[in-house]
Amino acid sequence: MKATAWNNNEWRSSGAGYGVSISAADRDKHFLRAWPNVEIALPNGLKVTANTDKKSFWEGSCQHLICKGIGEWLINSGRGKWDKRQPPKFQLIPQKGRCFVLK
Repeated sequence: MKATAWNNNEWRSSGAGYGVSISAADRDKHFLRAWPNVEIALPNGLKVTANTDKKSFWEGSCQHLICKGIGEWLINSGRGKWDKRQPPKFQLIPQKGRCFVLK
């Protein structure tokens, strides 16, 4: 599924406030409401956990998987800032259960 880098417009050097955004259709197809979180394997080999047990993920248009570790990886890989409406794009590949791989 397509995943787009996301930031809450604060651009913290700590990586806080970053994540990836997915479509509502992909959320409904690949995620279960019963999951409190998901594990994401990043391209650098690290695994991070993103909270999915929140109203904003399941309602409205805020399908963001937010995690400081994603922000750290984006910053360290030179993708931590982008031009307006030009965020980096990735693939989020479902694995078994609550696990995903970001490529």
